[in-house]
Amino acid sequence: MCFSASASFTASAILFPLGLYAVVKSLKSNPSYVLLMCIPILFGIQQFSEGLIWITLHHTNPFLLSWSTWLYLLTAFCIWPIYFPLALYHLESNRQRKKWLLLMVLFGCCLSPLLFMKSYGAKAQLEHQSITYFIDQALYSEYIFTLCYLLLFLLSSFICSIKSVRLFGILLLLSFLVSSIWFLYAFASVWCYFSAVESLIIVYIATTLKKTQVKKVR
Repeated sequence: MCFSASASFTASAILFPLGLYAVVKSLKSNPSYVLLMCIPILFGIQQFSEGLIWITLHHTNPFLLSWSTWLYLLTAFCIWPIYFPLALYHLESNRQRKKWLLLMVLFGCCLSPLLFMKSYGAKAQLEHQSITYFIDQALYSEYIFTLCYLLLFLLSSFICSIKSVRLFGILLLLSFLVSSIWFLYAFASVWCYFSAVESLIIVYIATTLKKTQVKKVR
């Protein structure tokens, strides 16, 4: 992220094993939560790729820089818009909410290729000792895509009947505001890092899976 390579690698080293624990726990308790429990693992991979970006920006390696930037942006723009609502759809038991989450999945399927096209050729660079991703596009277009991206995650979180997932959505919104106000020059990198840390809530859901199943919003 914007702070240092060590911050990204540390986040990855924490998220990956905790994500594996969450996956194993969900397989034993409720397999429908498995996709959700994989989220910390995906964030761990994404943070590892940004750690590589940090290293390659300081020690010129065009091939590794291009590969790690591609992996980071592929996860952010192509995987997350589809995977997040799909994970919630997979665990949701309320039929009406499940229908709305399916719409979010379809929304993500439409948004994902558009985000991929807009990010094609993006370059990672250092700015104010932070990583920023330069994408050559009109400013209004960037605002529209960012708003759609945020709405997809927020709507999916609040449609879901699991209270802890709603808390995750609230934290996503707060970190979005913090990133856009104080770290606008490296917004994507900072918001992703905050979101990765916030995904530890999912590990908490895994530890209290049976209790969480009872505490649903009607």
